[in-house]
Amino acid sequence: MSVHLASADVFELLHHYGIRTTPRFYASTIEDIVTFARGGRVLLRADDGEGTPIVVEAEGEEQVRRAYERLWPFAAQREPALLLALRDPLEGTHISIHATFGGRGEPLLTLSVGKAAGGDVPERTSQACPVGEDEAIAMIERLRGRQAIVHGTQGKSMLAHLLVRASRLFVGQDLTEMRLAPIVLHGNTYEVVDATMAARHSVEVPRELARRAHDVKGYYKPSGRQ
Repeated sequence: MSVHLASADVFELLHHYGIRTTPRFYASTIEDIVTFARGGRVLLRADDGEGTPIVVEAEGEEQVRRAYERLWPFAAQREPALLLALRDPLEGTHISIHATFGGRGEPLLTLSVGKAAGGDVPERTSQACPVGEDEAIAMIERLRGRQAIVHGTQGKSMLAHLLVRASRLFVGQDLTEMRLAPIVLHGNTYEVVDATMAARHSVEVPRELARRAHDVKGYYKPSGRQ
């Protein structure tokens, strides 16, 4: 049986492995979250009593307030009681990365292009882990629609590095499942907007990262910015 990692630990592990994320904010009051959202689109996230993340999309102050009212009872069950707000970029191409185990017990990394990554059936390609740079490039080359998501050599290199880092995280932390979705590509960069991770046992996040994630309330710059 797998256990879900706490939201704060998920995003600190992404940071630890050099994976960029959208700006995020931990807060306890609705006014702080409304100020952070600035009328734009955000994801509000809380962990339930089992540690399973509950995520609500909201755009505009009224929706943000309704989402806060729905999620706060879950956040209040944990210590410290904080909601996680994630800024969702409006522009860009959506992809997702999913890591799990195949039918023969082999770790697999799957790249999905399209909005299920959420809309039409996405195009997918998979590769056994660990994924090196050559394997990552091969994954991208197998996508028929690759020219719509990566621009030239620099864009392909950027996405390949993301696949390699995601593979290292999945294997290095002995996870049973990991999903990074949506990931928004814009130009030759990307932002992971949301993510979930599960493991057979609790994962020890580096102490200084865990302390910062759980004890500090406020704005976090995007993780992994170069």
